[in-house]
Amino acid sequence: MLKLYEASEGDSDLVFDPDEIDHMLSEAGVPEAKRDGVLRFLDNEGLIELRALGGALSISHDGVVEMEAALNEPAHATAHFPPANTIIIAGNVVNSTIQQGQSNAAMGTATPPRRADLTAEEKALGDTRKVALLAQIDQLQQKEAWILFQFVPDNSLDLLTRFYSGAASLERQIRDWQGIRQSGFDLQSSNVQPRGQTIVFGGGRWAAALHADGWFEFAAPFRNDYLGWFMRSDDSAAAPRINGAAFVEATHDVFRFFFAVVAAAAGGTSWRYRLQVENLGTARVELHRGHRRRGEWTDPHHALTDRFEQVLPIVSATSERAAVECLERLYALWGLGNDAIPFVENGAVIPEQIQKLPM
Repeated sequence: MLKLYEASEGDSDLVFDPDEIDHMLSEAGVPEAKRDGVLRFLDNEGLIELRALGGALSISHDGVVEMEAALNEPAHATAHFPPANTIIIAGNVVNSTIQQGQSNAAMGTATPPRRADLTAEEKALGDTRKVALLAQIDQLQQKEAWILFQFVPDNSLDLLTRFYSGAASLERQIRDWQGIRQSGFDLQSSNVQPRGQTIVFGGGRWAAALHADGWFEFAAPFRNDYLGWFMRSDDSAAAPRINGAAFVEATHDVFRFFFAVVAAAAGGTSWRYRLQVENLGTARVELHRGHRRRGEWTDPHHALTDRFEQVLPIVSATSERAAVECLERLYALWGLGNDAIPFVENGAVIPEQIQKLPM
């Protein structure tokens, strides 16, 4: 998209022939075998406009608007692109020409998804549910930093029936769920409460909810006693220090629960998730490269932006890879690339490495 925007100088009436488009994709490092998939994705998302049989096309008005928004406000994400101050052109992905991270990072190669957004109605519903979920977290302050996941099925479901359906019910799976370590997303010691059309669990340091229509939500504050893993010796008002191991563990556990419980109960529908982070800059949240212990906190990174929001399709088939795709976007908010994420190999979280850590 960046190559096309620069070549067109923002003129949506300027048409490029197939050879010119092929040259742009080549310059961007997109392998020849994957270029059709890239163009299909951009066309499906309304960012380019096909002008004639044979492949002639132009950047669309929406594509111009979004690229200008990405470049004019590089610290903020757009509907399709992460913050522009961390955007590079990556040559080994099918469903996007723009990703965060290192040029040699391993990224997914799935077929372009049909949906990577929320309708106005879904966004309004998500905002309402977000407020209710955040209220479940103990003493969440107005300017405190937090992270939210909202997993949304492409088709409305009836998970409430599955929740109460006999010995193998969804309720039992939720109550028996264990994180990869007890310090993470572990439900055996959590309060699981059916509330009408919603099942609420967690509370305290984090909160989660499962709705009858299939939505699954998780929210947590950036605090010393959860994502911080006590990187500070007290709970003072100083800037929160986020422990990389805890960040990776919590993110992976959320995706692991989604894949193993929610998506499994829902059947074969496709999914999107809304990722939202607030008050990173206001709260002065710090993050370190790799895994650090308390005494090794010597050169932390500060968030480049205060808030981030993006709707992403679930394209990976495993929680280990989906978590990394999410973490790539999160680490980029501190200006960190994929090589800064601990306990990751070949584009996937390695749970066994986290399990070896002391409690």
